[in-house]
Amino acid sequence: NWRFLWPEAPESVKAGQLRQLVVTVKVPDDTPAGVYSGTLAVRGNGTAVASLPVTLRVAACKLDPTRRRIGPYYGIRGVSPEQKRIEMQDLKEHGCNMLLWHEHVWYNKPGEGRPEFIIGNIREAIELQREAGLGPPYIVDPSPLRAADVAGIKREMTPEYAQAVLASKEFRKIYGEGIRQLQALEKELGAGEFVYTWMDEVLNEGRYAAWEAFAKITRELCDNRIYITFHNRRQEPVDRMAPWMDVRCYHGHTLDWWQDEGHDWQELADELKADGDEAWCYYNIREIAVTSEWVRLCNGYWLWRSPLNGHVPWKYYSYGNNPFDDLDSDRHDFAYAAPHPTRPEMVSTLEWECFREGVDDLRYLETLDNRLKALAKSNAPALRAARAFRQQLWDFGSKVPDLAARLTATDYATRREGLVKHLEALDALARAQ
Repeated sequence: NWRFLWPEAPESVKAGQLRQLVVTVKVPDDTPAGVYSGTLAVRGNGTAVASLPVTLRVAACKLDPTRRRIGPYYGIRGVSPEQKRIEMQDLKEHGCNMLLWHEHVWYNKPGEGRPEFIIGNIREAIELQREAGLGPPYIVDPSPLRAADVAGIKREMTPEYAQAVLASKEFRKIYGEGIRQLQALEKELGAGEFVYTWMDEVLNEGRYAAWEAFAKITRELCDNRIYITFHNRRQEPVDRMAPWMDVRCYHGHTLDWWQDEGHDWQELADELKADGDEAWCYYNIREIAVTSEWVRLCNGYWLWRSPLNGHVPWKYYSYGNNPFDDLDSDRHDFAYAAPHPTRPEMVSTLEWECFREGVDDLRYLETLDNRLKALAKSNAPALRAARAFRQQLWDFGSKVPDLAARLTATDYATRREGLVKHLEALDALARAQ
């Protein structure tokens, strides 16, 4: 598959063929500031084929961690804890600070006996995330759908099903015990907040009535926040959902269309403030038009420009059979990165490297915001220049397709250089005060 960036050198590149090579330079955090140079050499059969001078500048400024939530959906069956640790490390190295790994409570009722509640999978998921420095929050599925199954309510996405759930004392008893066990686990682990979710895209396929019924009962049982994915093409259903959701995860492409209809980010910011909600989005690579540049923008300039507090796209990887063969299953294979077939490491993609680059863009921008805020009382020329530079970036645009169409590779490099220049000037100003 051409999307993957194999760490091994190609065995051969025949005449008339083109081979794209991507070089990732890993710079340790404690590398002294300065300019470093070297030569990238390409050899074949021991013979020099080409060489390219490489210059790397390590800036003197230190970047703050992002305040936003970054991390893809994750959830892989049949993977060993060792492999999961490899994947957690890869996720962390690519800028993630959380995951959408929503393991669920499993309710079981053997025969006519007392229901069983299995949460060991949730414990393992949270312990692995915490070990890797991912989270909190931790997204957990209390699985009210399964609890309703065990309570004997026939699963149907209808208003009648929702009413049956609301009326069932047996459901409340079973689901309530599941919630209590999750609360006990949350307290025992002390890892941080559990946020609950149990359905995707609840405005589609008649799911809303059932989702709202479960949300109402969840509210009765606990104070944990509720996370949900949806789109805001129409405002009326969003307003109806507002009392029952706390972390709104918007369909990212829809937010661009929504702006095309005359709305703007300030309108969304005002709505979120009025409702007291946090907003994330999932801007998926759903078609060939969504290039690696779009991925960088989603995590970087676009996210910074928005009132959204997170980007959690689908999915770290999901495939059938061989992840490097798109045609050997009907699973609609997708991967930001996939397990190497013979080595304990991940094979990256250009999209995954741009995912990390976007997080770096975001950290530069947020660090600039933090420095400007800390020096707000100053009127020094360096501060005025940094404010003007920031305003230029802010005013440039707020939709991913537009930004991708207008920005060139040179623009990204020039912006990065400008951010470094102003951060170093502001750091010097802070030291002088």
